[in-house]
Parts: sequence; C-alpha cells; structure tokens
Amino acid sequence: LTQAQESRVVSLMEKRKQDLDEQIHVQLSQYLNEFGKAANTDILIGVMNDGTILYNSTYSDMTTQAIEFINARYKDK
Repeated sequence: LTQAQESRVVSLMEKRKQDLDEQIHVQLSQYLNEFGKAANTDILIGVMNDGTILYNSTYSDMTTQAIEFINARYKDK
C-alpha cells in the first residue's frame, strides 16, 4: 500500500471503531435503564463515553447484578 492508501485504511478503521463504541454505549445505556427499572432501585448508574461507570456507594454496589442482567440481555439477541 502507498502511504496515502495506508492513511485512508487507518482512517476508515478509526471511524469504524468510533461507530462501534457508540453502538456499545447506546446499548449499555438502554440495558442499564432497563436494569434500574427491573431492580426497582433509586441508584443512578451513569456510563460515560470514556467507559467510566459511577456508583451511588459501595453499600449499594450492584455491579454483579448489572453485569448478569446485561449478559442475559445480550445473549437474547
């Protein structure tokens, strides 16, 4: 490949990664919203685009339950 072609391929790959990251973010947000309603909890779990997840406190950490819920929803697809 020429340098210009290689640059174009890298650019296309970066764009594809951004698109996939956005799709994952949207799907996780939807699943976490469903989880919060299903768990009947007042806890707000925020997912930032950089992957940071915020929890209310360690006393109400529902990470394991959220992961199990997301995994189950993903397997249903």
